[in-house]
Amino acid sequence: MKKNLVLLAIATMMSLSTTAQSLAGHTEMGFTFGSKDGERIELLGDAGAQLNNILYVGAGLGVNYYTTAERWTLPLFANVRVNLPISSSSIQPYLDFKPGYGVSLEDVIDGGFYFSGTAGVEFSDFTVGVGYATQSLGVNAGALGKFNVKSSGITVKVGYSF
Repeated sequence: MKKNLVLLAIATMMSLSTTAQSLAGHTEMGFTFGSKDGERIELLGDAGAQLNNILYVGAGLGVNYYTTAERWTLPLFANVRVNLPISSSSIQPYLDFKPGYGVSLEDVIDGGFYFSGTAGVEFSDFTVGVGYATQSLGVNAGALGKFNVKSSGITVKVGYSF
């Protein structure tokens, strides 16, 4: 019995060390502007698996602060990053997609669909990207009722990959 447990523990550690070689993640700070409903500051993080030299799949969460409305949301998202194999230098171009749901941290706002798509470059584990981001929200306006707001715009992000 002890021998089986030891063998199981060794097999588990070996599989974890093999998996650990493909674990990866990203942190990003961004600013989204151009929306008539206000600009926002984003801080995002995700963890996942680098499946091969091209494809990364993960999940993450972040914090968004809407500067005009002074409101907060918490986006929960899947992350798919595709490294474009068009460069042999130390600069790696990529496409990054984050579909998810923005959970509201405010009583007067209901969460909704979240999406961020970015094209960028990675060099020495640092990233810079430009793209499009959108967040749908429901706003409870008391006696005026509830209405939907879509905050969309151009996003600029800097980050670090690990």
